[in-house]
Amino acid sequence: MTATTSPALPRAPRSRRAAPRRRPAPLALAGAVLLVVLVGAADWITGPEISVAVFYLVPVALATWWGSRRHGIATALLCGVVWLSCDAVSHTYSHPAISYWNATVRVGTWITMALLVSALRAAADREADRRRRAGGRAARPPARAEPFYAALEREFEQLADGGPAFTLAYVDVAGIEGAAVPDEDAREAVIHHLRGVLRRSDGVGSPRGREIALLLVETGPDAAPAALERIRAALAELGASSGISTSIGAVTCTGPVPDLNTVLQRAYQQMYFGRRAPGDVTVAHETLGATESAPAGDGPADAE
Repeated sequence: MTATTSPALPRAPRSRRAAPRRRPAPLALAGAVLLVVLVGAADWITGPEISVAVFYLVPVALATWWGSRRHGIATALLCGVVWLSCDAVSHTYSHPAISYWNATVRVGTWITMALLVSALRAAADREADRRRRAGGRAARPPARAEPFYAALEREFEQLADGGPAFTLAYVDVAGIEGAAVPDEDAREAVIHHLRGVLRRSDGVGSPRGREIALLLVETGPDAAPAALERIRAALAELGASSGISTSIGAVTCTGPVPDLNTVLQRAYQQMYFGRRAPGDVTVAHETLGATESAPAGDGPADAE
């Protein structure tokens, strides 16, 4: 099997995503300070008999979410100063240190809130970045293909975070030559036959028409040729007994790829080369990744 370049195909439709908005930190910090003043005024008016300490959490969370962790901690310290001032003019303790201890406990609670909100915002930013890098789903697949594409997205995200390589393959089922056999019957026969050579961890999907999608997890450039050869041999065996003609296009991803659409399109391009090549079962394969320069080879590999 050798890899090949192919003419550009129309790009699959992307889901439109707005560019991440810059956090309005100055405005958020100003709003947080205003809220601190308002809560402090309420604290001073109500006196020591009614506690409003929980409301200081609102400006702390606001400053952290729309600003940063530093803004949240600074707001928590400001809340401590305001609370201590209100407490000093409205309450007398048996020992002066008690007021400072109570202020320290409250500030610790507010700082903890700032740290939690900061961690939550960081997780939300990472998820938004992953979705942006994935570029959304190339096209909305039928319900029967949803689990397959969900698994493919997981592999793509893990690869972007330094996870193992994977191989995506598309199998085109041309049907039984000379016989009016529905695509559905031929496709189901191919899927049933392929399950005998695929690992349990591999995925099989049937996105549309006469195509079958295969996800070979933890299958890098060294293991992909052997795995694709097993698939080719199984399809050749099926073709010899039933007359079903197939072609395979595959892409092995070894490193960061711009988006998931790129992987899907390149696999489709390789499958189109297989359709045009002679032979009962044809395979076209290439590798994508950080070290990718150009696919090796002059054309798709043909086999019977």
